[in-house]
Amino acid sequence: MRYLRFILFAMCLSLPILSASVSWSRPSHVGESPYSTVQSLYNIVIVRTPIGISTYGNRFLTFFAPYLSKRLINQIKTTRLCEKDWRVRHLDHLVKLPFAWLEFGLFSGDDDLAEVSAFHIDRQELQNDGSTYVYVRLKSRQEIYSADLPKSPPEKPFYWDVAVRVVKEGGNSVVDDIIYLKGQVVDSESRLSEVLMMGCQGPRWVGYPRNRGHTPIPGG
Repeated sequence: MRYLRFILFAMCLSLPILSASVSWSRPSHVGESPYSTVQSLYNIVIVRTPIGISTYGNRFLTFFAPYLSKRLINQIKTTRLCEKDWRVRHLDHLVKLPFAWLEFGLFSGDDDLAEVSAFHIDRQELQNDGSTYVYVRLKSRQEIYSADLPKSPPEKPFYWDVAVRVVKEGGNSVVDDIIYLKGQVVDSESRLSEVLMMGCQGPRWVGYPRNRGHTPIPGG
């Protein structure tokens, strides 16, 4: 499965990077409140299952930009440029891309948490900087069967939590970051904004400072 994803990603990466002049119109129900924006976003997440920023090639931002802040959109574009820089440096080598976000569920967590079947908005909290944290409980789509007892019923789906940072932008509520919260299935807290820039210095690939060639997985 991971090899198939890698091939699909490689095909998507051949598409040109999105122009900064592209704009997206927001659905009428987006931006009414932090709650409604997050609810609308995760309804799309369940249907689209975004794994990495190359899931849909250039259409990734077509689907998700209406829900995101300008800062986060620009960061995604910069990450795509860093990805392109890495590809240029490795034209003669067929190796797996080293990016942490490659099989990452951007709005849910690492590759084991990438596929979400349901969500529940627990609460929202106003922060001192004016942003709002919307706390969301996610449910796994995976059903894990015992290898020894293939006919046994699946284990119960597991749950985990994220905090969605929502800011006001032009009067609209938009998502500015995702915090993957430490819990039963997440070892340590991390952020989408951190995952996107791992190994990158702006649009340039610089590699990982420790044990180059190994991709650190936040929260794993």
